[in-house]
Amino acid sequence: MAEEGQTDVPSVDSPGESTSSPPSPKLSPVSPASIPPSAPSEGYRELILKRMHERNLKSRQFESVYKSFEFVVDQLQRQRRQRVTRTESVGSANLNNDQVENLRLELADVYKKKSINDQCLLESNRSLEEMKKRLDKITKEKDDLAVIRDKLYARIAELETSLRRAEDDRNNARDEHLALTANYQAISDKLQEQESDRIQLVQRIKELQEKQADFFNAEVEHHREIQNERIRKEIEAALAEVPNTYEDLCPIGDDVPEQMGDILPTNCAAKFEANEGEVTSIAWLGTELFATGGSDKMVRVYRAKPGGQIEKISTLAGCNQTVTRLDWDPVKRAVLASSNDKTARVWNIDTGRLMVTFSDMGDKVSAARFLQNDQIIAGSFDRTIKLFDARNGKTIKSFFPGSSVLDVAAFGTFFISGHMDKKIRLWDGRRPEPVRTVEMGGRVTSLDIAIDQLSFVCSMRDDTLASVDIRSFVTLHNYGSELYRTSTDMSRCVISPLQEHVAAGSVDGKIFVWQTNTTKLETRLSKKGHENAVQAVAWNPSGRGLLSSDKQKTVCLWL
Repeated sequence: MAEEGQTDVPSVDSPGESTSSPPSPKLSPVSPASIPPSAPSEGYRELILKRMHERNLKSRQFESVYKSFEFVVDQLQRQRRQRVTRTESVGSANLNNDQVENLRLELADVYKKKSINDQCLLESNRSLEEMKKRLDKITKEKDDLAVIRDKLYARIAELETSLRRAEDDRNNARDEHLALTANYQAISDKLQEQESDRIQLVQRIKELQEKQADFFNAEVEHHREIQNERIRKEIEAALAEVPNTYEDLCPIGDDVPEQMGDILPTNCAAKFEANEGEVTSIAWLGTELFATGGSDKMVRVYRAKPGGQIEKISTLAGCNQTVTRLDWDPVKRAVLASSNDKTARVWNIDTGRLMVTFSDMGDKVSAARFLQNDQIIAGSFDRTIKLFDARNGKTIKSFFPGSSVLDVAAFGTFFISGHMDKKIRLWDGRRPEPVRTVEMGGRVTSLDIAIDQLSFVCSMRDDTLASVDIRSFVTLHNYGSELYRTSTDMSRCVISPLQEHVAAGSVDGKIFVWQTNTTKLETRLSKKGHENAVQAVAWNPSGRGLLSSDKQKTVCLWL
């Protein structure tokens, strides 16, 4: 029993009692699963030793904690043994209060150090677990990187194979290039030889064309003499006869010595099929003969006899596509035809012979006309107008209006062009730019110059016609009707020889005739006439007789 007033001393375990030591940190063993499958089996031992060495390096930072803990445990056991020994030697004697207090403080300090060491041990274990997780994560990333590396190695192998294939292709291409270079050189030499031959042939062709032009001029001169002789005889025969009736005074024929005035047509005197398909253009070749051209690629020549009888004279072949416009040169007895085959051609009407072809056009030739001084003017859908030499077909000059040409009309050295852009341009054949320009209300489909060459008539796609002064390019009169409709972009209008009437065909098959100065609608010709859209009209130079053509083979003569 302890004496009264003495402080109780905590019991000290006997030496025989087992003291629980703090748990040592667990070190993860090296498992066979952590060994990469790619490592060889005979390297397991070295890999295990390497892993154990790495583990020791990682655990070295905790050795001081382990040693401090062991030292504290040893001190505690030693003090316990000393306390037991002291207790046995003193027996039941009471310790003084100071010693008991010192022992209590020392024991509390020991427990405090023990708790600190336990906390350090827990933190070490936690750090070790975190390191293990990081190691597992790094191992997994390493495995993933190994898979990626294997894929990259495979890709590198494929690229090396492709590179070798590309090298082979490059070598083959180089060999082919050398072969092609040699072949090109041989072809170039051959081309130079052919070019030299071509130049010689061109020179020869030029010589032949010059001979042809000389022959053409001689033939034209010969026909001119024949024509003059024929006219002289016809005039003598006409003077010997006295006309008895009005019909005899104003016949349709080449024996009319002078203009007798414009007669307003009233009825259809003749109706016949002229071409196979559309009849796109029609033109008088004097007062008796006329020509038609159309989609059948032919130019056909007819004779109008008194009483409305029509006689076919000849057929002029040579065009490869639709004939778009006809023109007549009475001096040379030549007819000019433009075509959609990008050409224009001239035939002699008496012999039927094709004299010259104009082929320097880039698109369909919408119209072509004779100019003075043996020249031809032609307009095309390629937005150009070209001036040709009528004797040899050579291009003299090109004009660039900037819009597709639908029709041209010529007088002297001047010509007029109508365009898709609704503009009419006046040109001087000696200048590259238009002299005057005027904008109309629609696409300009047709142009016809009056006989006095002071004005011209044009038709537009806005279903109107207009008379324009050539000198000022001011519109003089406008013509139209509620029932009139322009048939096509190539619809042709005409002004009568003495400028008394203006005529044009409509889409409904009717022909509208207006008085030139008053713009009054004089008549609409339809009875026994066309059943389809009228394409072109042409007034007889004598002033008596109007020809019209439509989209279905038909030509009508109105008297």
